[in-house]
Amino acid sequence: MVATVEVFTTCNQSLAAIEPDKRESRYEYLAYYLESRYRDIRALVGDGLRDGLNLEYVRAIPTPLPPLAEQAVIVRFLDHADRRIRRYIWAKEKLIALLEEQKQAIIHQAVTGQIDVRTERPYPAYRPSGVPSLAELPQGWDLCRLRNVVSVVTTGSRGWSSYASNDGPLFVRVANLSRGSLELRYDDIVRLDLQNTSEVGRTLIRAGDLLVSVTAYIGSVGVAPENIEEAYVSQHVARCQPLPRVYPRWLGYVLLSTVGQTHGQMSLYGGTKDGLSLADVKNYPILLPPRHEQEAAVRWIDGKLSALAKVSDRTKREIERVHEYRTRLIADVVTGKLDVRGVAAGLPEPDAPADDDTPDGIRAASGLDTRAEELAAGGVDVRHGEVEVRGAADAATVAWWGAEEAVAGDRR
Repeated sequence: MVATVEVFTTCNQSLAAIEPDKRESRYEYLAYYLESRYRDIRALVGDGLRDGLNLEYVRAIPTPLPPLAEQAVIVRFLDHADRRIRRYIWAKEKLIALLEEQKQAIIHQAVTGQIDVRTERPYPAYRPSGVPSLAELPQGWDLCRLRNVVSVVTTGSRGWSSYASNDGPLFVRVANLSRGSLELRYDDIVRLDLQNTSEVGRTLIRAGDLLVSVTAYIGSVGVAPENIEEAYVSQHVARCQPLPRVYPRWLGYVLLSTVGQTHGQMSLYGGTKDGLSLADVKNYPILLPPRHEQEAAVRWIDGKLSALAKVSDRTKREIERVHEYRTRLIADVVTGKLDVRGVAAGLPEPDAPADDDTPDGIRAASGLDTRAEELAAGGVDVRHGEVEVRGAADAATVAWWGAEEAVAGDRR
């Protein structure tokens, strides 16, 4: 990691402070160069036997030094490109955030009965719910507690982390749950070398089990799929076994909705508790339509969320590609592979807002607040498995200095 400071400051022993010789180098140029060498510098740490770099290694990093005037040109070009890239990334991240908001709105509409998913219109008749925060429920819906619709609520046994292994059954932890999906996450898995224990039967996950975090990220939820392999819950995850009259994914979406998330946070008593008790889990409020309506709502939600996820995943990949492009661009420019003197000469002078590197400054310089407001006002339509971003003011192509322009310099 590389950063520059504009004020007098101090640092701890984990940082190396580099004070450039102003007669030889500009600090901005050195910062860009060291950033381009991140992987090489990281490799100097070796095979893990050494946990950091000493100053001798830092001093020994080979550094090309073009004339000061050319360093200034390089910095001017890269600053301009970097501002454009960061504006583009901010717009993409804003789009992802808006898609997450839309996802929550879809879940909330369905699980609170604001719309009948079969017609995508309000139900013909409602009744008072008896709960101020819910106002009313569709006729035929019930309101109960999780304990009324499950046969088992339990958590894993303490000390099972000592059984961690590279092989064996899956050990489901909070890290395998999510606040945005009911699918289990497998990007960080732990397996178990189980010993003979009477706790196996109690903590074994069955298909359709509702899994709820009780510590750490309260509000994380998952539903065990039909084809789940042998797996057990940790002590930080509650396993709830739904009754046959309840569709497991319906329960999961209720817990992911504002109704469930609010209960989870309120049960922490403003942060004075560090987790949920089993009684707290059993007290989750559950809105309960007839089983066939639960299944229809889950199919509707799944379809909508799948379409949003495709857009979100594609947008994240675009951000990754832009980060990769930025890295390559900096490396080519600071090592002289790309001559940008001609391009830099034609760049406009940066205005005051563009010089502000804070998120507010980036937004002010790029007009992205306006774009984000248009996107939020336009909303996101999800129809027949497709997503249409309305009123986005071409948010997916917010102006930035793309590859075609950035490589317009003459290669030496």
